[in-house]
Amino acid sequence: MQQALLTTPREIVHFPFTANSSWHSAGRRVTNFKITVNSYLLLNTPGQHVYYMHSDDTIVGWGKMRVYTASGPSADYDVLMDRSIKYAVDSFYLSGSPAPLALLSAFSITQGQHTDSICKYIFYRKGIFNYLMSFAYTDATYSSQDSVYYCKDAISPAGITAIANTTYTTVLFPNPAKNTINLLVNGANTAIKTYCVTDMLGKNVQEGMAVPQQGAIQVNLEHTLINGNYILHAYSADNKIIATEQFTIAR
Repeated sequence: MQQALLTTPREIVHFPFTANSSWHSAGRRVTNFKITVNSYLLLNTPGQHVYYMHSDDTIVGWGKMRVYTASGPSADYDVLMDRSIKYAVDSFYLSGSPAPLALLSAFSITQGQHTDSICKYIFYRKGIFNYLMSFAYTDATYSSQDSVYYCKDAISPAGITAIANTTYTTVLFPNPAKNTINLLVNGANTAIKTYCVTDMLGKNVQEGMAVPQQGAIQVNLEHTLINGNYILHAYSADNKIIATEQFTIAR
């Protein structure tokens, strides 16, 4: 069993936070070891792996989130959207001095290398520490999704009854909107091809092709649309409905 303790604590969530908040945190831990490499005249030489875990978080959006299941969509949840990037910076020492570059190269490592990079969108509800949903991506472009997590503790009993059968989730942000809305869809076989916007009476007031934008689709709202409530309908390439989300224009 391995157990790692941070000698310098890092801040996971900075309270309070709201739209456009950002924070940086770095935790430090040290792994002590001894190494023997005859070709470098090292015999049970004490060494250290110093490991800094950096975290950069920015609240980049806010809006409504729903979880879609086999039995239908959940209730809407007000969420803040945290773009989180975490990475480690490694340093290596022998007998208190930086390890020789040639030795590090033999082990395929370098001083100051970045490892364990984690890029996520994390969605928080008001007053709750545990996130509602978390989407992990393979790199900082946020275009290739790796995994999705949800927290049952953050979902009220009245919200959703079939969380175990989740098929995909949606987040519409910002909401209220001024000139642009974004719809983030996470799940298999949910590529959006077209969209239309209707008023609350069902009249089609805008439609077009979906424009991908960092894993979401972006809709530029026409200036002729007056303040009020509208519904965004998103369709797949075979014209099947993927999501129906209500939003408000407040210019």
